[in-house]
Amino acid sequence: MCQHCPNISLQLLSFTDCRCVNGKCEIENGKEVCKCPSRFGYFTSFYCKACNCGPNQGCKWKSTGWFGSEQICYCNPGYIEYNRKCVAVPCTDESQCKERQKCVGEEGNKTCQCDDGLGGENCGKEEWCEDTGKFKNCKGEYGKCEYSKEWRSVVCTCDNGKKLHPEENMCKDPCSSNPCQNGGTCSVDWQGFKCFCKSPFKGKLCETGPCASNPCQNNGQCKVDNENFKCECKTPYKGNLCQNGPCSSNPCQNSGVCEVVGLSFQCKCKEPFKGKNCEIGPCSSNPCQNRGNCKVVGINFQCDCKPPYEGKQCEKDPCTSSPCLNKGNCTVNGNSFKCACKRPFFGDRCEKDPCSSSPCRNGGKCKITGNTYSCDCPEDYVGERCQHGCDCKNGKCRVTSDEEVLCECLPEYGKKSEVCEPCDCGTGANCTWESGIFFGYTKYCLCPDGSKLKEQHCEDPCKSNPCLNNGKCKAEGRIFKCECRPPYTGRTCKDDLCTKNPCQNGGTCKISGTSFECKCKIPYTGKLCEKDPCTDNPCKNGGTCRRDKNNFKCDCPKPFSGNTCEKDPCTGGPCKNGGTCKVEKNSFKCYCPVPLSGNNCEIDPCSSSPCLNGGKCKITGNTYSCDCPKDYVGERCQHGCDCKNGKCRVTSDEDVLCECLPEYGKKSEVCEPCDCGTGANCTWESGNFFGNTKYCLCPNGSKLKEKHCEDPCSSNPCLNNGKCKVEGKIFKCECRPPYTGPTCKDDLCTENPCQNAGTCKINGTSFECKCIIPYTGKLCEKDSCTDNPCKNGGTCRRDKNNFKCNCPKPFSGNTCEEDPCTGGPCKNGGTCRVENNSFKCHCPAPFSGKKCEIDPCTGGPCKNGGKCEVEKNYFRCYCPAPFSGKNCETDPCTGGPCKNGGTCKVEKNSFECYCPVPFSGSNCEIDPCTGGPCKNGGKCEVENNSFKCYCPAPFSGKNCEADPCSKTPCKNGGTCRLQGNSFKCDCKTPYFGDNCETDSCTKNPCENGGICRLQGNSSKCYCRTPYFGDKCQKDPCTNNPCKNGGTCSLLGDSFKCDCKDIFVGNRCEH
Repeated sequence: MCQHCPNISLQLLSFTDCRCVNGKCEIENGKEVCKCPSRFGYFTSFYCKACNCGPNQGCKWKSTGWFGSEQICYCNPGYIEYNRKCVAVPCTDESQCKERQKCVGEEGNKTCQCDDGLGGENCGKEEWCEDTGKFKNCKGEYGKCEYSKEWRSVVCTCDNGKKLHPEENMCKDPCSSNPCQNGGTCSVDWQGFKCFCKSPFKGKLCETGPCASNPCQNNGQCKVDNENFKCECKTPYKGNLCQNGPCSSNPCQNSGVCEVVGLSFQCKCKEPFKGKNCEIGPCSSNPCQNRGNCKVVGINFQCDCKPPYEGKQCEKDPCTSSPCLNKGNCTVNGNSFKCACKRPFFGDRCEKDPCSSSPCRNGGKCKITGNTYSCDCPEDYVGERCQHGCDCKNGKCRVTSDEEVLCECLPEYGKKSEVCEPCDCGTGANCTWESGIFFGYTKYCLCPDGSKLKEQHCEDPCKSNPCLNNGKCKAEGRIFKCECRPPYTGRTCKDDLCTKNPCQNGGTCKISGTSFECKCKIPYTGKLCEKDPCTDNPCKNGGTCRRDKNNFKCDCPKPFSGNTCEKDPCTGGPCKNGGTCKVEKNSFKCYCPVPLSGNNCEIDPCSSSPCLNGGKCKITGNTYSCDCPKDYVGERCQHGCDCKNGKCRVTSDEDVLCECLPEYGKKSEVCEPCDCGTGANCTWESGNFFGNTKYCLCPNGSKLKEKHCEDPCSSNPCLNNGKCKVEGKIFKCECRPPYTGPTCKDDLCTENPCQNAGTCKINGTSFECKCIIPYTGKLCEKDSCTDNPCKNGGTCRRDKNNFKCNCPKPFSGNTCEEDPCTGGPCKNGGTCRVENNSFKCHCPAPFSGKKCEIDPCTGGPCKNGGKCEVEKNYFRCYCPAPFSGKNCETDPCTGGPCKNGGTCKVEKNSFECYCPVPFSGSNCEIDPCTGGPCKNGGKCEVENNSFKCYCPAPFSGKNCEADPCSKTPCKNGGTCRLQGNSFKCDCKTPYFGDNCETDSCTKNPCENGGICRLQGNSSKCYCRTPYFGDKCQKDPCTNNPCKNGGTCSLLGDSFKCDCKDIFVGNRCEH
């Protein structure tokens, strides 16, 4: 043990090359050296020993042998050494001071001090000449060190042409050290030496040349090239002066600081900017809409909006609040808005409609119908505006074009004294009452068959068996109803489900039970064969489907592809490493999580392979770190280091230090085992004659020369109930959990692994961190922004105990997870794409509209409760009975089935006509003229609830039933036919004459009383005796049987001759 060494606590800087007892290690010329504080002096290079020279006085300790040393005082100005103490000697001038002293200091505070270079008692020591003095090298051939009364100082005197070296403070041949640089020639002169320089060098030492000003930047090596210089640049610099590097173009925007890292650069961005070039800031995403001007304020942005826009992002305009009612289209108009109203709405805000003026009177209810209005009138009021009163029991009021109000009786009612009375004439029969001259009213039933019955009922409605296909006819009151057997339908059970062939596209309809089935042709399917391969539009993302034989093909809009246009540029996940892919225009864009970048988020801080010498790169936060292989250290494993039994460390000046492990000490730059005991370190000090001496630095603070520290366990070094075991010359503690360390002093909380002011607490054999808000994680290492909850390039910032995301446009939401497509604004299978700062829907056929909300059924094309369904690219209406037509616009009353002013009313699945008198029939088609009561081309006109015939010549009679032939003018079977306004008889043989009244017997051609009789087509005369001949024109005298002029005369059935005078005989033949 050193007898002169005070019992001090050794303060060691562990694991470094610098050891400093009672002092402090500091950096000096790139090295760590031991610096003694005031009132301490160097005992050794690493040991500071307290001085005893007086208050605040310094000293140096000088060895006087193996175990001795003496103190040399370094007295502060105003003090001199006296009896190995520093004492102050006041003075006013030098006469009060001793020899070799001078009086110096401020007026009134002067003291006697030694001349320069002197010290010791009475200034008798020439301190500058001692081994540690200024002129310690000024000896022998290097000069003579002595006190000069002339100079009042210790000086170094040179001879033999040598000069005092200004830095080494000894006499040297000025040219011996070759002071002339760059090939210059040295010559001694009276001032010392002079250099004769080679071109292009100049200067006192020829030190100035083309490279003297260090023109090569960025550690480039300057080399003289003839009369000029040339720079050899270090990678990554280039240029004449090595001035061009990764930072030369000032790539860091927004006042970011550029630093060269490897072959590239890294920007240190000022908040709130970020990005590789600090190019991303609160305004980068153009958050200000509608040409608003974005400016950065603090760490956020502020929008200066142009009128009429307002809001944080200028997103609001006069139309934002949807001022246009009733689906009016709002457009910005100057600093206000303008509404384009959908018909029938109008007004500044489309707030008015045709009902706004309350046009319906007398309690009528107004409703919008198309582009106008209609009034639902209360009972007893009619008219377009319910302006007319009308009392019409059992009838219906009607307003004529002349605004005249008529009461028209319902079907099966007739008007009697201006009151509609029941007809009681049978189903479908109307009636009329005719006023008699004496006996009141007579009822005439107007039957469906056209007949007019006076006070008689029409026939039974079921009498004609109107119900077909085994339908059952039931009389309900005076009408018939058919109860049809499935699958038959219709008024008379005539129709079935296949009657109108519901099967489309050539499908065949077949009745199946009470329903039907369609047998479809390839490629059609569906209940009605209504579907083809394109019906359900398998093409996504706005693709157009077209038939291709028995299949389909999709024509896809850019940028979509695939059999069903299901692929877009994001299909297949081009964005790596958790990047979010968004389709933009006809390509994709990757939104990369920090610290990733690149078109596909494929670039990370390790992509450039920054780790050298086989170091493994790993991502750490927003940068990288290198796991270096053995014998390499540094941020990029760029430094080699052979440090057995130690650990390499790189200083801030990039010096590589080997720091010994605990219980090892450095001996000749190699870490050797101390073998001093548990927890003991050591040092080797170089002796004058006997090599290196080991000193054990024991845990109790003692320093033992070549001795082992005490019994390792005698001091009970194991704390916290640890068990101490001696192993050789050291102790080892077996610690009880959770304690650790060489003396069981440490536990898992000793070095407080809890970050961010978290409190460490032992829990069993482990520990728990109690974190202050908002920190979390096992080590309280996480705050609300640690895992970067902000998606899509959003910037996370702490907000009290939570976080807030500054989202680039068009993203929004607590974590920037929402974009204009979030929530699925595109309906009906539409594909949403973000475009600019909004969204665009690509709608599959047949959908359209900003959100694909419009389909062929939009606007309700199906009337009367019809159900609209989209089929193929069109709509189809499924109409409830009895409606039909493309838009279910057709009902049994469509087309006006009720004739002659009849009122049509839909009842169940058919219609009923309410006919005005004198009309009747299921369609009011029957009037007194129905059935053609007027014959022979007579014109029938309804008059006074009956009919009147206007007969063309030659017809006449009530029904024009009479003509010239009506009274059978043609006799004897003659055929009467009209000719002109008269008639002509076509007579049967043998009749003739205008009326066939004449025959061959009419004028009795039979003479002499003969009787004429018709015989066949001729006539025959039956003669009276004695007549004969065709016409009984002959008698026995006809041929004058009397000869010779005799005169014949009849006599009975014969004749007699009256003979002339001379003749005689029966025939006067004689």
